[in-house]
Amino acid sequence: PRIERGSAGGAPGTADGFGTGAGANGGAALSLVADTVIISGTISVNGDDGIVDANDGAGGGAGGGVLVIAGTLTQTGRILASGGDGGVVDDGGGGGGGGRIKLLYVQGTVTRRALVADGGRGDGNGYNNDGRRGTICIETIPATETPTTQPSSTPSPTPTASSSPTPSPTATETLPPTPTNTPTVAPTSTATATSTATPADLLLPLLLRERCPMVDRQPIALTLVIDASTSMTGLTSEGRTKLEAALEAALVPIDMLEGVDTMALVTFNDTAHLLSGLTADRDQLTAALARVEAAPGSRLDEGIRLAHSQLSSTRPSTFRHLVVLTDGLPNPSTPEDALRAAEAARESEVVISTIGLGADVDAQLLRLIAGSPDRYYEAPDAEDLRELFALLAWRPPPCGGVPTWPHAQ
Repeated sequence: PRIERGSAGGAPGTADGFGTGAGANGGAALSLVADTVIISGTISVNGDDGIVDANDGAGGGAGGGVLVIAGTLTQTGRILASGGDGGVVDDGGGGGGGGRIKLLYVQGTVTRRALVADGGRGDGNGYNNDGRRGTICIETIPATETPTTQPSSTPSPTPTASSSPTPSPTATETLPPTPTNTPTVAPTSTATATSTATPADLLLPLLLRERCPMVDRQPIALTLVIDASTSMTGLTSEGRTKLEAALEAALVPIDMLEGVDTMALVTFNDTAHLLSGLTADRDQLTAALARVEAAPGSRLDEGIRLAHSQLSSTRPSTFRHLVVLTDGLPNPSTPEDALRAAEAARESEVVISTIGLGADVDAQLLRLIAGSPDRYYEAPDAEDLRELFALLAWRPPPCGGVPTWPHAQ
């Protein structure tokens, strides 16, 4: 089986006479072929979003492809192969098509809901210009048995020495001399092998022996920051407010707390509000969720700063995680204010994850706040939050964060 890269999006139009931009890049192609494959993090081959150039929007890049062929596959992490969004402007671009995910394995575990190959959103000005959904193929394959005897289509030759023996030459027998007029120039019709060679993929076996170091379980200090602006009173696909769905999803990390783990809850609108400081008391955290009220404003920067102040009091050995959920843009503060607050938190070794709810968020800003595209998550509808929270990497990476192959230099 083969897997292809995503194609680039369409370039912006030049109707205004001076557009020079290019379409968004398509997603990459990735193949994993091994006896045992474990995917616990995030693999992303999403297409890029289209840019806006000279009042014209580029098309989003198509999602790439991921091919996994394994004897034993354990896939609990996310595999993303979605198309990028088109540039949003009066002459906007269309969304990129979703990519292709193929999982072929003999035995193992696959988390279907963590596989995403959606089409990107178009600008809405064109007719049906959203990208189409890609394809996801999950297939169990039979184990390959190695035969004890290699079959051959050519029968073994039968000895013929007894039926037609070849006499051995005697000392007096000599071969005739080579004629002197035998041409010595090689025939010109002889083909050169390299002239018709066709490049092809070459799969090489790879044997790895790695060990996960024994590390003590690292306690976590988690601060969940929830947008409580008036935009969160909008309705979900099930008819309740987005804020109600977000507060219900917050029960997932509360239930996850173990031992010395602690959690704090922060909301923000016209300012930031501390609902609960760091605590291991699940009942206290659950009761704090009932006190959330929506109000105008979206001071994302103040929400990050207040959450950072809670985490600053923890011990250095604690895994400090700040998770931000928002459905809109900073107001009246600026994106630069939010970035400065996030940079200060990351400099003190706080890990930040961001969740963009709906279509009105600045996805690029949230990626920059997180400091890594792998820690930015999207939820088209607030009803998706509970499932997303169940998949989010709240805890430290396995093996104490020690990189596995290919090793970081």
